[in-house]
Amino acid sequence: MKATKMSTILVLALGLMVCPAKVSEAAPMGTAFTYQGRLIDANSPADGLYDFQFKLFDDANVVFGNQIGSDVNVPDMDVIDGYLTVELDFGSSVFDGNAVWLEIGLRPGDLNDPNVYTTLSPRQELGPTPYAIYANTSGAAYSLNAPDGSPNALYVDNDGRVGIGTTSPQALLHVREESVILTDESNSNVGIGTTGPESKLDVIGSSSDPIIFGTNVGSGEGIYGESSDGTAVYGESHDGYGVHGESQDGCGVYGVGATGLGVLGTSLTSWGVQGMNLGSQGNYGVLGDASVGAAGFHANSRNFGVLGESEAGVYGEHSGTGNSGVLGHRGCGVFGEATGSDTAGVRGEHSASGNYGVLGGNDYGVKSEGDLVVTGAYRGTIGPNGGAPFPRPAYDSGWVTQDVGRLTLFHNIGGNVDNYVVDAQAKLAEVGLNDWGYWNLTTNSIELPQAYETLTVRVRIWVYN
Repeated sequence: MKATKMSTILVLALGLMVCPAKVSEAAPMGTAFTYQGRLIDANSPADGLYDFQFKLFDDANVVFGNQIGSDVNVPDMDVIDGYLTVELDFGSSVFDGNAVWLEIGLRPGDLNDPNVYTTLSPRQELGPTPYAIYANTSGAAYSLNAPDGSPNALYVDNDGRVGIGTTSPQALLHVREESVILTDESNSNVGIGTTGPESKLDVIGSSSDPIIFGTNVGSGEGIYGESSDGTAVYGESHDGYGVHGESQDGCGVYGVGATGLGVLGTSLTSWGVQGMNLGSQGNYGVLGDASVGAAGFHANSRNFGVLGESEAGVYGEHSGTGNSGVLGHRGCGVFGEATGSDTAGVRGEHSASGNYGVLGGNDYGVKSEGDLVVTGAYRGTIGPNGGAPFPRPAYDSGWVTQDVGRLTLFHNIGGNVDNYVVDAQAKLAEVGLNDWGYWNLTTNSIELPQAYETLTVRVRIWVYN
């Protein structure tokens, strides 16, 4: 029989660890944990049966501490050579993230009086290990603070979504608010700055700096994209460049399309594709190879499919037959404007016979809003016998009726009448078409001579410098 005086009893805790009450591969972890220690009774290792009573408190102070949960009684525990191992289960509700202290009471196993338990002092604070129960069974999200005390550095919600720097992760992995989001398990799209990425990597930002910036100090590419049937590299900007490339010794933006477009640029208010050459003469802002070197399209009026500014704004060269260095379609096939001296808005050269330096079709073959200077003879096939074209007049009255008497027509050309060339014709029923003179020519009108019978007349006026 063990002595009833327990004043010399001490407990030395050897360790605490969490373990499931029953180990099973399919079963979840329980709420029990194992307590191991050594019992010294009267300065000697205890041996035999003891009754233990375990309680949890919210404070180490026996005066101010409040008990948490219920007692855990373990009767008739066999202590061998002072060592004891006991499984404790206070449930999951007691571990809510706040510190707790374990209080131990015991008595020899042959005593049945509940009032004779000896309480060991001091209470033992439970370390972090049992708190794995809280993380596993709390039924609520769990977070970890940063070493500097910043809260919620790592956060896991009830659906298994992980947030870093955010307590409301919107995807499987969410780093900071609106920063990095891995979403949509069906396609594993990654979004930066967006909660709904529409491609494998979808980046949205509002910074004035580049959203994606790639630098390669070697001989490779800063950003490289490849697609078998789509767009390899796609960039969109509301007020800047969708894709901007710079190279010290190569191509700023280089695109290859086997059946489509190597580089496609679309803009509502600016340039779809803009190329600048800051180097020496003989280089190109935009260089294109293939049947169409560079193709540009525009949907709005007074815009440009391809706009070039420099010594040669748009330069196209093709060595094959049946193709064009620069080919333009629709409203103005090719539109060129030059503000400097000895320059050309559109300049075309072709060294082979039977081809054209500049070839235009559709609305305007070649349109000039200023003086049109032509060097060399015209060789065309307009009309029978290969006739050459004649310039349209500044004024054409069309065929009008002149009754008996004089007729005044108003042309309103202005300028200097000395630079006018006038052609007046009359149709007479008896003799057909005849030259018809005029009496008075001013900058806004012309007077035809008196007719003695009804005539049909036509006046055309050209202006030259």
